Amino acid sequence: MEESLKNEQSIGITPTTESKGCSGLAVIIVLSIWVLFLTFIVQLTNFTIFQIIFEGSIKVPNIRWIIELTYGLLLFIPFLIAEKVVREPVAQKRLQALRNISILAILLTPSRLSSITDWQLTASIQLAGVCVFLVLWLVFFHKHQKTKPDEKTNGLNLLAISAGAGAIVGIPWVLWGAQGSPLDSILALLLSTGLGIITISVLLPEITSIGSDQTSIKQSIGGAGWIITLGLIILTTAIDQNNNGWILLFSLLPLGFAAASLAIDMDGYLSMSGRLAAGTVVLLGFAWPMMMIDPDELSAVVSGEAGELLGYAVEATAIGFGLALLLFIFLLISRKFAGRKEISPIPGAVFFVAAWTLVLVLYGTFGHPGFYGEKIFVIMKSQADLTTEKNIPDALARRKAVYSALVQNAVESQKDIRAWLDSKGIAYQPYYLVNAIELDGNPILRQELAARSDVDRILDSPVLRPLQSPAPVAKGEISQEPSLPWNIQMIGADRVHKDFKVYGEGIIIGQSDSGADGQHSQLSANYRGNLDGTDNFNWFDPWFGSKKPVDIGGHGTHTLGSIVGETVGVAPKAEWIGCVNLARNLGNPAHYLDCMQFMLAPFPQNGDPFKDGKPEKGANVLNNSWGCPVVEGCDPKTYLPAVSALKTAGIFVVASAGNSGMGGCSTVQDPLAIYEDVYSVGAVDRNGNIASFSSLGPVEVDGSGRIKPDIAAPGVDVISSYPGSTYKTASGTSMAGPHVAGVVALLWSANPKLIGDIEKTREILNETADPYNGVVPECVTRMDAPNSVAGYGIVNAYKAVEKALEDR
Repeated sequence: MEESLKNEQSIGITPTTESKGCSGLAVIIVLSIWVLFLTFIVQLTNFTIFQIIFEGSIKVPNIRWIIELTYGLLLFIPFLIAEKVVREPVAQKRLQALRNISILAILLTPSRLSSITDWQLTASIQLAGVCVFLVLWLVFFHKHQKTKPDEKTNGLNLLAISAGAGAIVGIPWVLWGAQGSPLDSILALLLSTGLGIITISVLLPEITSIGSDQTSIKQSIGGAGWIITLGLIILTTAIDQNNNGWILLFSLLPLGFAAASLAIDMDGYLSMSGRLAAGTVVLLGFAWPMMMIDPDELSAVVSGEAGELLGYAVEATAIGFGLALLLFIFLLISRKFAGRKEISPIPGAVFFVAAWTLVLVLYGTFGHPGFYGEKIFVIMKSQADLTTEKNIPDALARRKAVYSALVQNAVESQKDIRAWLDSKGIAYQPYYLVNAIELDGNPILRQELAARSDVDRILDSPVLRPLQSPAPVAKGEISQEPSLPWNIQMIGADRVHKDFKVYGEGIIIGQSDSGADGQHSQLSANYRGNLDGTDNFNWFDPWFGSKKPVDIGGHGTHTLGSIVGETVGVAPKAEWIGCVNLARNLGNPAHYLDCMQFMLAPFPQNGDPFKDGKPEKGANVLNNSWGCPVVEGCDPKTYLPAVSALKTAGIFVVASAGNSGMGGCSTVQDPLAIYEDVYSVGAVDRNGNIASFSSLGPVEVDGSGRIKPDIAAPGVDVISSYPGSTYKTASGTSMAGPHVAGVVALLWSANPKLIGDIEKTREILNETADPYNGVVPECVTRMDAPNSVAGYGIVNAYKAVEKALEDR
């Protein structure tokens, strides 16, 4: 034994002498509890803040960097003190390792200053932080130590087995996830590699055990495994990329002990191949969820419904945890054989090939091969001047002229940029209603585009990655057709039907939403596609390419029912055409624009909006029960050209004001509701009180101070149609807006001279609205009409139609 120790010391390897006494162990236990408690609090806080910021109803400052900095300091200080107090060599080195990891948490603080939707910037800052940390560690903290040569270790077998094990851990992620852009995957791999290097260089103290005593080796694996596990807990919290920290945390937990079992050889020492094998397992443990799950999509607002990504992420994390646990057991057993020098490397190679073949086959067969990265939305400087078209008296002729002018301006002004993109082999989608182009973009291309003289600005256009299987179609909780709903009676639409025999005939409603169940009894009779005998020019789905009206989420079926539903709608004989702009609950500037263009000039399915649009088949009234917030890529000016052009074309645009009222005044903040040319609608309950969620004016995001909403309508506990011949009671300004769209249909049906006359129609709605006498939010100081609570008041369909008939 003495001779063995001398030989080991001569090559720079110091065998441990486990400390006498338990003070070091006690300190580590206490600090372990502190790490677990602090991590739980920080992970929960990060998750909550992310959800609040993403949802947008309540404005909170971006304090994520403060949380990150505090987390690092509250770890660093206790570890530093404990390191100075504890004298046992093993405990001291382990505390030093955790102290160093807490320094990394502090260094990663700047990554929290980026937008919650900018994953690439977040990952880039984190990668830079990891590189800085490794340099600092090498210069200031790392004492040169030699790793034991692989004299008795079969390094090839260990590496092959660890790489195969790392592949197995990826099974749930390749089945239920999808890659982003190539740059996303490269950043994830580079960052994961850095974390793997940190694990094997910082978290594996040189001193591990007392030579070859097997009991001590097991203790050493247990002790080292726990320190690596604590380190991984800290790393996953520090590296949290916009809400994926909890996924990384739970899926990586068992890999700490797996890494320790690989790193420590049969004599109880760290070998070079063991370190590399341990790092490989940790690297792949980080890489799979980072590559295959977009952190932005983990918002409950986006993915909280059944069948959405959040559910898959929970299942993948649970299965990943189970696989990692099984792999630890497998590695603990196999190390006895695979790590011996005399064992052939063939078994390890076979396992490596089999594991990666399995994962790749599953990925190619049941997963989503390829890249599904975010896009960019390039807005051109040249926007069409429609001054001449405004003066065309005939509504249809004016609409056609607007379409022609928009297309001509886009084609001419995009000629150079399209040729430039073609020369680079870059695919793109051009738009004309807003002169813009959507395309895949990386940071370099984005900078090149921004430098062009014909480009005004560049916005994000987020794209949801595909799901493992289509989300289930939503169903309502009510199966029986309701009697006359309270909301229809409240605005007097039922009396319009009874007294004036006006039902909305001759008016085309354009519905852009999650879709619409075209088979629902409330909607099927007046879908224009059924009347025309074709879905061409009547239905467009840029999301999934459906050929007939369908609705997965149910939101669109509900809102459309309140407009044209046979018994639940305001204008039950108005016809409708539909477009899917929000099939899943995260839109982008391009998809919203796809549908607005279709409503101006419908085109056949698989047609070209620039060449095949027919303005004469366009909608008269547009309902928009959606908003495009910053997290979806929009800025306050995104759709200004579009709504101006639609107004010039004589299309009445209705938009829901938004559901951020709990945030106080100036919460009407997203397009389309913020625009002067859009008629925005707040929500009231059956007692005439403004809903607590209904967004309030004035509009401040564009600096206008504009009074919004323009009017209010029923939006609390509104019953309407839902997919599968069901019904549902729902609340939101999404439910209020359709009432006003239906009232406009009644006005134009009652007096066709009003069709296309936006200003006169708004004047009638404003003058005939019932004064708002409900509760007033504390932030509102002025209630003269129009006000920032309910605009001109609560819409009154009966008085409005009566007024329209008088002016006929």
